Amino acid sequence: MSPCCHSTDTPRSSAFRRASVSVSNDRSYSLACEYRSRVIRASSCIRSRGGGPRAVKQVCQWLPPSFILPSSPSARYHPDMSETLRDSRERAGLSQAQLALRSGVAQPNIAAYESGRRNPSAAMVDRLRSAMRPLPHEALEQHREELKELAAKYGLSNVRVFGSAGQGTDTAQSDLDILVTRSPHVGLLTIAEFSVVAEQLLGVAVDVVTDGGLPADHPILRSAVAA
Repeated sequence: MSPCCHSTDTPRSSAFRRASVSVSNDRSYSLACEYRSRVIRASSCIRSRGGGPRAVKQVCQWLPPSFILPSSPSARYHPDMSETLRDSRERAGLSQAQLALRSGVAQPNIAAYESGRRNPSAAMVDRLRSAMRPLPHEALEQHREELKELAAKYGLSNVRVFGSAGQGTDTAQSDLDILVTRSPHVGLLTIAEFSVVAEQLLGVAVDVVTDGGLPADHPILRSAVAA
């Protein structure tokens, strides 16, 4: 491969200067940047071989119609993203300080993202949205009776909680650990199905343990509390 294909020089053609971005989310932007990177490398090769601006413009046409190159850092940020983050946080009933505590992201940074002064990466958006989800013990409080009714439909009873959710030390990354008593006819597939449906109900990851095989002095039995 010719050394020119590794050039990092950015073409300054009018095609790049006039480009703007219109993407619906950070994932789309990341894909657009990937296309842009390929175009920059290819167009550098063309220019080094005397292709000129016209050849560079032809390379830009390789992009799909839905992806147009960002011309400035400010264009990277979708105008609705700041409102989306703010609205999501408010719907979760969290202040910026509470979201900062849950996510580990500094509150001034969250404020800058919501105002549009800073552009969060796709990973940062995922991190913040994950932290906006209810904590396992909060989800349990909201759907306590529904969870018990759901368990009964699957032949499960005596629903209890253990682990961090039972101790009130759970975080946005915690699971809801549930201890149940199963009827004799209930098998592993039924328990697995209950776990999936419970996750859909609560909006958090759920781990289900049955008490049938646990010795009387098992730590789970000692720490479990009624749901």
